[in-house]
Amino acid sequence: MRYVVNEDVYDVEVGDYVYYARALDSLNIFEVVEYKVRTVDNDYFAGLSMDSSATLFHPSDIGKTVFFNQKDAQDAVNARKDKGLHIDNVDEE
Repeated sequence: MRYVVNEDVYDVEVGDYVYYARALDSLNIFEVVEYKVRTVDNDYFAGLSMDSSATLFHPSDIGKTVFFNQKDAQDAVNARKDKGLHIDNVDEE
């Protein structure tokens, strides 16, 4: 499925891996969770993690909390943890 987000084009297919930048300040949880894409639809895609938890993602999450490589996801988590930034606004330093 091809998604256009802020003029950027992303292809997401079943079987792809995505990385979710999970930052829960109140619980002091800052981690990257790997998901294997299981379902792709016009308005969302769903992934299954190693612990078998399923999560729905909206295409607008791409580049904010969902990434196609682990390093970018880790950078987003680190920015949240180290600088106290809201993870959706990592680019607004």
